[in-house]
Amino acid sequence: MIVDQIDALVGEKTGVKPQAVFFAFAGVVEAGVYVALLPLLHALAQSDGASALRWALIVVAFGIVSAAVSFVAENRGYFIGTKRVVSRIQERLGDHVVSLPLGWFTAARAGQLSSLLERDLQMVMNFPGVFLRQLVSSVTVPACIALLFLYIDWRIFLSFIALAPLLYAGAKKMSKAAGDGHLKEEESNARFTSRIIEFVQAQPILRATGQAHEGWAALAEDIERDREATVATLDMTQRPMLNYTVTVYAMFGLSFLSSTVLLAIGDIDAVEYLFVAILGLRFIDALLKIGAQGMAFRVCENALDSVERVLSARPLAQAADPKKPSASDVVFDHVGFSYDQKRSVLDDVSLSCPEHSLTALVGPSGSGKTTLTRLVARFWDVDEGSVRIGGVDVRDMRPDDLLGMISLVFQDVYLFDGTIEDNVRFGSPHATDEQVRRAARIARLDEVASRLDDGWSSRVGEGGCRLSGGERQRVSIARALLKDAPIVLFDEATSALDAENEAAVVDAMHELARNRTVLVIAHRLSTIAAADQIAMLEDGRITQLGTHDQLLSQEGRYRSFWKDREKAQGWRIARA
Repeated sequence: MIVDQIDALVGEKTGVKPQAVFFAFAGVVEAGVYVALLPLLHALAQSDGASALRWALIVVAFGIVSAAVSFVAENRGYFIGTKRVVSRIQERLGDHVVSLPLGWFTAARAGQLSSLLERDLQMVMNFPGVFLRQLVSSVTVPACIALLFLYIDWRIFLSFIALAPLLYAGAKKMSKAAGDGHLKEEESNARFTSRIIEFVQAQPILRATGQAHEGWAALAEDIERDREATVATLDMTQRPMLNYTVTVYAMFGLSFLSSTVLLAIGDIDAVEYLFVAILGLRFIDALLKIGAQGMAFRVCENALDSVERVLSARPLAQAADPKKPSASDVVFDHVGFSYDQKRSVLDDVSLSCPEHSLTALVGPSGSGKTTLTRLVARFWDVDEGSVRIGGVDVRDMRPDDLLGMISLVFQDVYLFDGTIEDNVRFGSPHATDEQVRRAARIARLDEVASRLDDGWSSRVGEGGCRLSGGERQRVSIARALLKDAPIVLFDEATSALDAENEAAVVDAMHELARNRTVLVIAHRLSTIAAADQIAMLEDGRITQLGTHDQLLSQEGRYRSFWKDREKAQGWRIARA
C-alpha cells in the first residue's frame, strides 16, 4: 500500500494514515449536510416554515463545520507532505547519493535524479494534502449517500451498489494504464530533453559543418517519438476512462430508474424522489474524482518506486578500521574489472606508479585507460586484485580522505554557474586571494580573465558554456593546482584544442606533475616522451611498460603508435 511505502521510505510514521481518517471524518461531516437536507425538504413541502428554518440552520451549521474541518485537514495534509514526507525523502536521497561511487553518476542517471527531485516528488508532496483528500472524500461521500438510500428504500440502495464491483475493477484498470503510460512517457521526455540540449549546444558545429539540417532531423525524430509516447499513453487510458465513466453514469441511471418506479407505485414520495435525484448528482461528481485520483496514486507510486531504486543502489563500502597512507605512490596489483560482469575491461593489470613520478597511459580507444585512472578515485571498486596508495588499499580508506589526496582533471570539465574565481576556489575554498591568483597564473587562466569584460568576476554560465573547451580546461587545472593534492589523475584531452589553449594546458599539466604522483592519459608526443614511465594498454592489459627510449627500442605496438603520432603531428597545410 502506498501509505506503508511512504512510511518505509521516510523511516518512521509520517501521519499519512491518521490523515486519511481525518479526511474520512471530514467526509462524514459533509454527509451531515445531506442528512439534514431530507427533513428540510419535507418541511418545505409541508409549508412548515418554522421547521424548515430550523433544519436550514442545521444544514448551514454542518456546512460551516465541514468547511472548517476540511480546511484544517488540508493544511495538516500539506504540512505532512512538505515537512514529514518530501523533505525527509530528499534528505535520505541526499545522504545516500553522496555515498554512492562516482561511477554511478552517468548522464542518464543525472537526468533521472533531476526529474525525480524536481517533478516526481512534487506529486508525492501533494499526496497527503490533495490526492488523499479527494480520494477519501470520493469514497466516504458515496458511502454515506448509499446509507441514506438504504434509509429511504432498500431497493434504491441495491440499485446503487449493484455495479460497485464493476466500478472498482474499472478504477484499477484505469490507474494501471495511467501508471504504465506515465513511465513510458517519462522515459521519452528524458530522451527528448537530452536531444534538445544536445541540439542547442551543437549549433556551432552543426552549422560550421553544414549539418544543421541533419541535426534537426535527429531532433525531429525524437519529437515524433515523444508525440507517439504521449498519444500511446492517451490510447492506453482512453478506453479504461470511458468504461469507468459509463459505469458511473449507469449507477446513477439504475438508482434514478429504481426511484422513479418506486415513486410511480407509491412506495416513496416526491420529496424522497427529489432527494435521491440531488444526491445522485452529487455522487456522480465524487465517483468521477475517484478515477482521476486513482491515476494520480499510480503516478505517486511510480515516483516512490524511483526513490526506492536510487536508495537501493549500493554505496561505497566503508572500512571498519579506516587507514591513512603516509605516501602517495599508486600501485595496481593484478586488477580485474568489468562494468557488467560479462565483458572484462581490465584483466590482471599490475602497474606501480612511484611517488613524485609521471606515468603516461597510452593505447587505442577502449583499451581501459580511463577506467584504470578512475579506479584510483573509487569511481568503482575492482572485481579482482587491489589498488593501493602508499601501501593502503583504497577500499580501506575513508572516501573523503581518498578524494582529498586526489585532483581530477578529466576531459569532461564541469563548471558551476558562478564567476571564474568562484570555480577556481572550489579546489580550496579557504585559499587566500594570492593563492588563487598564483594557481590561475600557472594555468594561464589570467589571460582568459583579462579578455573578459568583468575579469575575474565574469560568470562562466551553466556548465561553463561561456568559455571554450580549452578555457574550461585551464579553470580545471587551476582548481587542481589550488587543491595541491599529492596525486593527479589527468586526461590530457588536448587533441581538439587550438594551439594557444593546447600550449597553455600542456604547460600547466607539467607544472602539476612537479612533486606529485601523476597518471596521465597521454595524447601529445611531448607528454609521452617526458614521462618517467609509459604503460601501453591493449584490450584491458598492459602489453608494454618502460621509458620512451626503452619502448622505442622494442618491437611492439608502442613503436608503431609513436610513428603514427609523429606522422599525424607532422601534417601541414600546403601554401599556394
